[in-house]
Amino acid sequence: MSKKTSDDQRQTVSKSRAVAFIHPDLGLGGAERLVVDTALELRARHHTVVLYTLHLDPQRCFSHVLDGSCGKVVCVENRVIRFIRRFVWGHALRAALSCAVLAASVPLDYDVVFVDLVAIPLMILWWKRFLQRISLHWKTSRYLEADAARRSRPRPLLVYYCHFPDRLLAPGASFESVPTGVGPPKQSETWWRRWLRSLYRSVVDSLEACSIAHADRILVNSQFTSRVVERTFPRATRSRKPCVLYPPVPASPADVSEPRIPDMVPKRPFLLCISRFERKKRMELAVHALALLYQDTRVRERRVMLVIAGGYDERLTENVEYHADLQKLAEKLGITEAVIFAPNVSDAARDALLSRCVALVYTPSFEHFGIVPLEAMRAGKPVVACNSGGPRETVVHEVTGLLCDEPVTPEAFSQALKSLVMDEEKRQRLGQNARERAVQCFSRKVFGDQLVSLLG
Repeated sequence: MSKKTSDDQRQTVSKSRAVAFIHPDLGLGGAERLVVDTALELRARHHTVVLYTLHLDPQRCFSHVLDGSCGKVVCVENRVIRFIRRFVWGHALRAALSCAVLAASVPLDYDVVFVDLVAIPLMILWWKRFLQRISLHWKTSRYLEADAARRSRPRPLLVYYCHFPDRLLAPGASFESVPTGVGPPKQSETWWRRWLRSLYRSVVDSLEACSIAHADRILVNSQFTSRVVERTFPRATRSRKPCVLYPPVPASPADVSEPRIPDMVPKRPFLLCISRFERKKRMELAVHALALLYQDTRVRERRVMLVIAGGYDERLTENVEYHADLQKLAEKLGITEAVIFAPNVSDAARDALLSRCVALVYTPSFEHFGIVPLEAMRAGKPVVACNSGGPRETVVHEVTGLLCDEPVTPEAFSQALKSLVMDEEKRQRLGQNARERAVQCFSRKVFGDQLVSLLG
C-alpha cells in the first residue's frame, strides 16, 4: 500500500506544471477573484504558480494574494512602464502597452501562461516563443539536435480567459442593440475629437482582435459571453471555438468556522448589494427599490436596511463620483439612516455580510457572468437579479432566486424583494436550493476538473 502511495505521489509530481498568470491589477473584483481561485485550485493540485502584475495595493486586494496562498507575486515596475503611464494618451492604450512590457519580462520557462483582461501579452509571448524556436534551429548544427532541444524545453500554452470583449466596454458600445459600454458617448465633443476617438478605438480594437488570434486556448465565463466573443472576433474563433469555464464560487462561511461579526454588520435585517462602485453596475436601482419598500408599512416596521459594499479605488474618478452620487440619492429619498456604504470590505466582513443578509440584490444588466450571485447562493441566500447575461445561467427563477425581466425598473426589484422580506418560508426554501446548486455546479473542485481537462 505504501508502494502504491509513493507511485501516486510520483505520478502527481510528474504531471505538475508551472503556470504563470498575467493580470494588470490584482485589486478587488470579479476578474481578480477568478485569478485568485484559479491559482488556489492549481496549487491545490500541486502545480507551481507565479502571478505577474503591474500593480498591487496591500490595502485593496484579496487576502490570499498577501499571504502567498496563490503563489509568488511579481510586480513589474520599470522606466518604460512609468514613461507609458505618464506620456501615452488613453487608458486602454496605456494598459495595452504596459501589459506588453509586462509580458516581455515573463520568461518562457512555463508550461502554461494564463492571460486575461488585456489580450496583447498573447501576441508578445507568441512572438517570443516563435523566435525561440528559430534561435534553437540556428544555434544547433543539425536539425535533429535542434528538434530535440526544442522538445526538451517547455512550450508555453497560451490561454486567454475572456471576461468580455474590451471593445464592447467602450462608451457608446452595444451588442445586438443592447448597450454594453460604461456610458453613452459624449454628445458635446467636436468633430475632430470624435475623429481622434474613433481612430484611437480602431487602433486599440485592432490590437485586441490580433492578440486574441495568437491564443492557443480561448476560455470564456458564460454561454452569453461565448456568443458575444464569436460574433465580435470571427477570425480569431474560426479555428478555436471559445470554451465555457464558469468561475468557481469560493467557500462559504458555513464551510469554515463561524466568522467574527464586524462592527459594521447591522443588527437589523438587511439586504446586501455587492458591486464595484461603477455606474454600469446600476446600484442606484437597489437604493430606489429600498425607498419603494419603505412605502409599505409592514416592511417599514421590520426596519430593513440596505448595505452597499464592493470594490472602491480612490485613484478612479468614477468610483469617487458614483459613491458620492449614491450617498446623495439616499439622502434625497430620505433613507440615509437605512443605507450603509461599506467600500473595500475585508474578506471576513464580506463573509459575515453574506451569511447574515436577507437576500442579495444584484443590479447590473447583461452582466457577463457575475460571481457575486454565486457567493450569495453558496452562503444559502436567495438572489434577486436581472433576467439577462450571466445570471440567467446561474440563478434559476423561483428556484434559487428571482429574475426581473428587462428593462428592469426599481418597482420590479421592489416587488421581488418584498416577497422575500415578507415570506420567510420562501426565503429559506430558495436559499437552500441556491446552496445545493452552487455546490453541485459551481464548486472549486468542479472548476478545477474542467480547467485541467481544457488544458489537456
